[in-house]
Amino acid sequence: MKTILIILFTLIGTAIAGYFGYLYLLPNVTVINNSNVPITSFVIQLPGSRLDFGGIEPGAHNTIYYKLNQTDGSYQISTTLEGEKVLEKNCGYITNNELHKRVTVTLTQSQTLICASA
Repeated sequence: MKTILIILFTLIGTAIAGYFGYLYLLPNVTVINNSNVPITSFVIQLPGSRLDFGGIEPGAHNTIYYKLNQTDGSYQISTTLEGEKVLEKNCGYITNNELHKRVTVTLTQSQTLICASA
């Protein structure tokens, strides 16, 4: 019985480590709303796919991971703020198989979009 528990915990631990290792390698985009206005819609169009963040309240953030296999191109941002104000921005470049790429898009107090990548 003790051996079965050790094997079971080892398998569970390996699965959890594998999952977090997989997320560590996947690229992601984080959107931060530092304004005092709710975002009603936030979409990033990648060359071969679309990331839809939905609404984001003031002071909140949301992160979406996307697949490694991508066509080269740019992040095309389109966001709608409460009151129907639309902001659009081309934000950085995406290439195929970028391991652990992190892009952060921040909506500032002055309602402008700032992009940063790591």
